Amino acid sequence: MEYRQLGRSGLKVSTITLGTMTMGDKGKFASVGEVGLDDARRQIDMCIDAGLNLIDTADVYSNGASEEIGGQALSGKRKGGTDAASNLQVHHLNCRRNSQHAGE
Repeated sequence: MEYRQLGRSGLKVSTITLGTMTMGDKGKFASVGEVGLDDARRQIDMCIDAGLNLIDTADVYSNGASEEIGGQALSGKRKGGTDAASNLQVHHLNCRRNSQHAGE
């Protein structure tokens, strides 16, 4: 697995990221995927075995169900650590910025 420095954070993250948009089956993301807890555990185990240490998540995926499933699937697996990176803050800032300028 290849790793890169994450800005000035001191963290080295894998260049491949596991996206969690398909976890859960609620709201508008239900059509994207219906990955449940058992499948999420398998996916996360495979990713960790391959050296992946970065997971992309947001509370808007399946109305938060993807974060709940991802959290349950990761439970007990942080051995030197998988870094759960949430794009939530950036996503919300971008949404606010875009919505403020939508009428311009």
